[in-house]
Amino acid sequence: MTKPVRYQEGHLYVHHDAWYVRYRERVRQEDGSIKLQQKANRLGSLKDYPGESLIKPLLADFLCKLNAGNFTPEPGMTLTEFIERVYLPYLEEKRVSTKKGYEEIWSNHIHDRVGNIQLRSFRTVNASRMLRAIADENDLSKTTLQHIKGVLSGIFTHAKNEGAFDGANPVQGARIPNNTREPAETYAYNLAQICRILEFLPLLPKAVVATAAFAGLRRGELCGLEWTDYSGDALNVKRSVWKSVVNQPKTRASAKPVPVIRQLAENPECVSKFHRQSAIGCDLSLGRRSAHGLRQTGSSSRPFGHRKSQHRLVRLARVPSWHRVEFV
Repeated sequence: MTKPVRYQEGHLYVHHDAWYVRYRERVRQEDGSIKLQQKANRLGSLKDYPGESLIKPLLADFLCKLNAGNFTPEPGMTLTEFIERVYLPYLEEKRVSTKKGYEEIWSNHIHDRVGNIQLRSFRTVNASRMLRAIADENDLSKTTLQHIKGVLSGIFTHAKNEGAFDGANPVQGARIPNNTREPAETYAYNLAQICRILEFLPLLPKAVVATAAFAGLRRGELCGLEWTDYSGDALNVKRSVWKSVVNQPKTRASAKPVPVIRQLAENPECVSKFHRQSAIGCDLSLGRRSAHGLRQTGSSSRPFGHRKSQHRLVRLARVPSWHRVEFV
């Protein structure tokens, strides 16, 4: 067992026209054990600090941080070690969808670019160069690069809270490359197009599409709807579903009732008839991966059309230019 390091005064010396302080720190070995190793840190140049009395304030500041434990856990750990041993386990506290997204950004874009750089040696220039390299090697939008930057910044925020990093977050000042392409414009159907689509849909798909179009819910909230959540004039958002994982609504405001607007309320066949039929086991297969929501009230409580092997589309024949409705 490694003995704790007592208060260190450090050894001040000059090397190659610069002031250095020698100290000891705990370093994890390949076999998992921890050993004390001698380290040195450059404090300043001899030109800028020609006398020992001038460099002493910098030495005192360094030793204060060292002895206060601000360099723990394991101050010599690399960025990769911190992420894999501290940050990724911390993601278990997050929503499953959030955890999956962060892990994919780490493995796809960050892992192979950080090398053996120490966590506390990471600077803003390292983050800027990393983002520039990712942009040069991949056809990513500015929004995607902002997500990558956000994950990297979150890693250092967590490191600061764990006492593994001291100082300003080095990622916050990193710039997204100017030549990064803008995200593609998204398309939203207008009211006339939505009504036209609903004219061609059979009963069950019509209920799902009308709810998706007129309720303004998130995808996960649509997936989590049950018929008992419909009160006649509002939809009560009680859950959010990502794949097969059921979560609470994302925010407190999300859990508030959503009024059923006139366009949805004036489709009685999407409510009363479908409600009656749902009790006898009707099934719905819509979209890629899974259908968007509305659980049965009968013998099964699974979401309609929740079959991973099915990738069905609602195709609208004779509707020019917008001939297909697809959930992705």
